Amino acid sequence: MQFKKHITIITLALLCPFAGMAQSGVYDFTANITEGCDSFMVKFTFNNNSGVDTINSFAWDFGNGESSYIADPDSVFYNVPGPYTIILFFGRDATNMLENDPIIKSNYITVYPTITADFTYNDTTELGFYAVSFRHKDQPYVNAGIYSWDFGDGSFSDERNVVHTYPGPGTYNVKLSVSTPAGCNDSTEQAIVLTIPPGLPDIIASDTFACGEARVKFSLGNVDTDTIGAINWDFGNGTTSNSVDPDTVVYDNPGYYDVGVVINGDVVHGVVEQDLIHVQLLSPAEFSYTDTVTFDTYVLEHTGVTDDAATYTYLWDISDVGTRNGRREVVKFPAADTSYLVRLTVSDNFGCTSSGEVIIYIFEELYVQNVFTPNGDDVNDFFEISSIGDIPLSIKIFARTGTLVYKAEGPRIIWDGKTSWGLELSQGVYFYVLDALSGDPNNRYRKTGFIYLYR
Repeated sequence: MQFKKHITIITLALLCPFAGMAQSGVYDFTANITEGCDSFMVKFTFNNNSGVDTINSFAWDFGNGESSYIADPDSVFYNVPGPYTIILFFGRDATNMLENDPIIKSNYITVYPTITADFTYNDTTELGFYAVSFRHKDQPYVNAGIYSWDFGDGSFSDERNVVHTYPGPGTYNVKLSVSTPAGCNDSTEQAIVLTIPPGLPDIIASDTFACGEARVKFSLGNVDTDTIGAINWDFGNGTTSNSVDPDTVVYDNPGYYDVGVVINGDVVHGVVEQDLIHVQLLSPAEFSYTDTVTFDTYVLEHTGVTDDAATYTYLWDISDVGTRNGRREVVKFPAADTSYLVRLTVSDNFGCTSSGEVIIYIFEELYVQNVFTPNGDDVNDFFEISSIGDIPLSIKIFARTGTLVYKAEGPRIIWDGKTSWGLELSQGVYFYVLDALSGDPNNRYRKTGFIYLYR
């Protein structure tokens, strides 16, 4: 019996996953994060998928000098770059734990070296005025860096260390962004101030911004004008001057203008101020007004040229109607035979504003009768149309065959149902074409339609 019992124990040991290497997928552990930059905290979780065993004893080796004896350690700190191998011993109890193969995951946790975006800068006058040398600060793992410089003047670079020449004096916000192939990144920004070097002239403009047209008076600073023997101005608009005190310069086209000056023929010590003058397009407050099929309703629409780079606002001020704010508005006027003042103000986000106004006269609606009975009973015997203000009218009347049977002109038209040569027309349907000969800018009298002649 002892022999049979011994055989039974051996059989159980062979079937038990603790006796030998742990079955893959039955016992495992996972981490909530396995890679990162600089430093991070990891939580480990033991997974028992056997469905039959109870695991009570654990011994973790996290590869960073730390260990734990709980099932799910949740505060394991990694802060040194490198790969880490994780080992877990486990079992039903401490004795059994030492008899079983551990779970080993090589290079399971990886800490990537971080990179910082700190940089230094220095003026490098020997390379030219406003030339600045930028240098990324030395640090470990810098050779893995990917660099992106924004020099604050619309220029960029992907070099680690770079010399950049600015267009002139001023304050520039320089931003450096760095990253590594592993995804670690950082960025920083510094404001640098460039001043005019001693002996270099300063261009002074009476105005640097205007709407529509700029009239600018230029002068020099930071230089003794008595020492100037020769001077050459380039105002950027196609005009130049050789005077220390140049005449007023007119900029009448929208855009940005560079202004430069060279003193005594010394180009090296010349100055160019880029985009010194900005003339913004002044959108004229021109608009169209077109009546619709309803006589008292008009479409008002701004038609002035605009700048695609600008944002515009519109203010319509309409007497007896109120204000509107769209570029295109449909307006119903309250009364006919009345004049209305329409004023439009157009403004952009640069501060430029223009205004324009028009008086719109709303005529009484023109009615054209479509039936008359020229039978001599003094009731509706005539087809009549009269204009307002003696506007000369023209009418042509056609039979259904297309034959012109009657035409007339004048501020008042009266048709008695006869042809232009005096023959009485038969009862039926006729087609008319009415128009004004002059004085009808809105084509109010331009109409066509059918007339029913009954006797």
